[in-house]
Amino acid sequence: MDLVSRVKGLLLEPQAEWRRIAAEAHTTSGLLKNYVAVLAAIPAICGLIGSTLIGASLLASLLFAVLSYLLTFVAVLAEAMLIEALAPVFKSSKNFANAVKLATFFPTAYWLAAAFFAVPVLSVLVLLGAYSFYLLWVGLPILMRVPEEQAVAYVASAGVGAIILAAIAWTIAARVSGVSLWI
Repeated sequence: MDLVSRVKGLLLEPQAEWRRIAAEAHTTSGLLKNYVAVLAAIPAICGLIGSTLIGASLLASLLFAVLSYLLTFVAVLAEAMLIEALAPVFKSSKNFANAVKLATFFPTAYWLAAAFFAVPVLSVLVLLGAYSFYLLWVGLPILMRVPEEQAVAYVASAGVGAIILAAIAWTIAARVSGVSLWI
């Protein structure tokens, strides 16, 4: 898997890219090591830069960055478990391998948009990462084979779950590090 081609495909041709992803064999550890580890570093590093620019403690910011980065792996796996657990509710078949693919690849737009955290005045532009929910919308029916009439509810449930998992991860990282969050 070529990381740049994968990112470009997801952002510019999500239907075709999700079909390629569905046909590929991946291991959970391979996805975490070769994709999540790279892209999840963007919000951590850029958040560290941005928080120090606004005068936050370097040590607290570094601890927050490390914790939030590590908790991203937990959140991706938890999201995959949620996607798989919700499958029968929405008349879809359980498939953990495909749920891991979804949880790994759909946050791509957010991880890239998080580069704006490095410049505090531009950090609101991280909202461009909401495109990740469109990626989930496109990918979920392809990978989890959800019936069309169930797709909206399934995407909404998985999307809300992702937001809650991210909020939990950030809250844990903030509480442990002492960094104040603006959420």
